Amino acid sequence: VAVAALLGHMLLASLRVPQADLPLRPITLGERTVIVEVASTPKQISKGLQFREGLEPDGGMLFIFGGPVSMCFWMKNTTVALDAA
Repeated sequence: VAVAALLGHMLLASLRVPQADLPLRPITLGERTVIVEVASTPKQISKGLQFREGLEPDGGMLFIFGGPVSMCFWMKNTTVALDAA
C-alpha cells in the first residue's frame, strides 16, 4: 500500500510541472513583437500555461486548432496574469 501511495504521489508530482520544449515563434502585432510558445496537440493545448512561475514580458502561448472552432478556456493551476486575444 505504501509503495502504491508513493508511486501515485510521484506520478501526480510529475504532472505538476510546466511544459517544456514547445516550439517558439515570433508574432508581430502592430509594432510589437512577442515570442510565443506554440501548443498544437490536444495534450499541449490542455496543459497550456499551468504550473508556470512566470512568463516573459513579451511572451505568450499560441494555441493551434487547425481551423475555425468555438473554444472555452480555463486557467486551472495558472498563477501568472493572462490576457486572451
